[in-house]
Amino acid sequence: MNAAELSRNTHLTKFFVKDLNVDPRLEEVKDGSVDTVMCNVSVDYLTKPVEVFKEMRRVLKDGGTAHMAFSNRCFPTKVVGKWMGMSDEERRRWVGGYFWASGGWDNVEEVILKEQKGGFLGGYEDPLYVVRGRKVSK
Repeated sequence: MNAAELSRNTHLTKFFVKDLNVDPRLEEVKDGSVDTVMCNVSVDYLTKPVEVFKEMRRVLKDGGTAHMAFSNRCFPTKVVGKWMGMSDEERRRWVGGYFWASGGWDNVEEVILKEQKGGFLGGYEDPLYVVRGRKVSK
């Protein structure tokens, strides 16, 4: 999102715009100051995911949660290398691997939400996947 879009969100008390692929650090956010981190349909574009996940863990309070939501849709020319060659199940495991590789997480799990569109024949599913974890308490 850009500053113009974020500035129109009346629910925000503050925001900043950052390209995490250029700089994965969240120095604008204090250690242990956030209850929940949500990444909505963008985890597949991160080029430094382990660094980003370490930063998420740093800014979360003990026991805080991180939720990575994504679907089977994307911009194929922008996702990281292997993403297009993986099945949905492999993608969920791949994102779960970011939690493992960055350390300090427990209760990592996946949630699969699917909405059935259309009739029995010719219908399709519109899935949303969430891989989430909880910051280990000290």
